[in-house]
Amino acid sequence: MLIGRFIAFTLDNIAPGATRKQRGFVDDDDYDDDDEKEALTSVEHNGYALPSSVNQFLLRYPWLTYLPVIPSRKEIKDIEDERQGDIGKEKI
Repeated sequence: MLIGRFIAFTLDNIAPGATRKQRGFVDDDDYDDDDEKEALTSVEHNGYALPSSVNQFLLRYPWLTYLPVIPSRKEIKDIEDERQGDIGKEKI
């Protein structure tokens, strides 16, 4: 562990910094259209969104949402509502 920390510390301080774009941050100026921004903020591009089956399980047992590593009940419901809206758009 000590060797790993030493290597990480050394590389952090020696390697040149990256731009915000290279690190994966996107600016509003990068997109011309609002549709492109919405597509990136959708549930499909959310790396923290849990699968629907897991969300349904968590909504069935609401006491689990009080654990610190699990999203709140409101956040889970919002994600599922957005997914249902996306499915409705695809069917039309």
